[in-house]
Amino acid sequence: MTSIFFWARRGAIVLFLALLFGYSGVAWAHSEQTEAAQLQIAPRRDYLSLRIVGAGLDLRDAVARSEGASGHTSTESTASALLQRLAARYIESHVFFEQGEQVLPVKAGPVHFWKRSASDPDSEHFEIFARAERPAKLARTPLTVSVTLFGNLDKAATIVYLGGDSHVVRGVKDVEFPLASTIPTLRGDLTDFAWSGAQHPFSGVDHLLFLVVLFLAASVLPLRRLVVALVGFTLAHGIAFSLVLTGQVAFSAFLAALGAIISIVAVAALAWWQARQDERGISFAEGAPLLIVLATLGGLLHGFSGAVPLQAWGLPETSLFACILAWTMGVAASQVAMTAIVWPLLSHFHRKFAHNAQYGGMSWTRTLQIASLACMAIGGWWFAQSDVEGDLPSISAVKSQTTK
Repeated sequence: MTSIFFWARRGAIVLFLALLFGYSGVAWAHSEQTEAAQLQIAPRRDYLSLRIVGAGLDLRDAVARSEGASGHTSTESTASALLQRLAARYIESHVFFEQGEQVLPVKAGPVHFWKRSASDPDSEHFEIFARAERPAKLARTPLTVSVTLFGNLDKAATIVYLGGDSHVVRGVKDVEFPLASTIPTLRGDLTDFAWSGAQHPFSGVDHLLFLVVLFLAASVLPLRRLVVALVGFTLAHGIAFSLVLTGQVAFSAFLAALGAIISIVAVAALAWWQARQDERGISFAEGAPLLIVLATLGGLLHGFSGAVPLQAWGLPETSLFACILAWTMGVAASQVAMTAIVWPLLSHFHRKFAHNAQYGGMSWTRTLQIASLACMAIGGWWFAQSDVEGDLPSISAVKSQTTK
């Protein structure tokens, strides 16, 4: 009996020490910056447009430390109004600009958190858009940038981008950009918008998943049907994008995100139905016009939601339509590149599965049904797991925030 109590007491001590060091490890683990933050600067006529991205854990920890015991905890909701205010205040007090011996005041907008993996808290990232106002008659001198973000962490660094140049800022070090980089140019705006458009198809699960189901649905149709569907999607995407940016339409980002997911499920359902028709030996040619209609409607919804970050990024004062066209062409270029890679692969697998089906293997239509059902399930799961209403503010709210 004494031996049992002895080992039980020793086990309790070991368990207590393990828990103690485990919790201490959590507290001590975040002593170094998770990854370098990025500060992207786009010059406008009367202000500098700023986009700041980095690790969510770094921002949460920095805000909590700067606010003391009254600050938010690591479990606070990403949609909390308190966290929005604290994060904006932290950014405004740790990013500094000086030009012509004048300090340019920084005004930060709402913070947006997202996770690359829902099960991994360390994969959380943040994005904040801000503005640094500058007088119209500011002295024509170089721009000095100072960033002290996450100074509480070891090896903290921020990469600052402006006009094709980049500098790594550590500690209290200042970096200087030449005057030419701070003057807005049509070429620079077109390049920024085209590059942003080229990145857009890969910037969110919704757009990428929609293209996946579009390719699946078109895999049993001639290539020209896919081309027409992509043209309809791209044109509708650009029209919706321009309507929002020019202020002709105020569309709720929550409704746009909801509609985008519905369009994903609808195209996936069409792909499943076409595969079922083919399996039964029934013609599915009537699915082609429906695919084009769904692709066009999907382009409208994705265009509405895609305008939110560029609205916050700040619009150029001149040649707006040229920039919108550049953005649309960037989107189209990425989709053409994806088609050039994906379509030959789909054709190869189509032939390979057709060959295997002759010997009792799984047919392409059965594979397509399974893939379509999986995409529908992913779309529903993504919507259920996302705090859409909290994470995606309405376009009108972002516009009012950035025009103050």
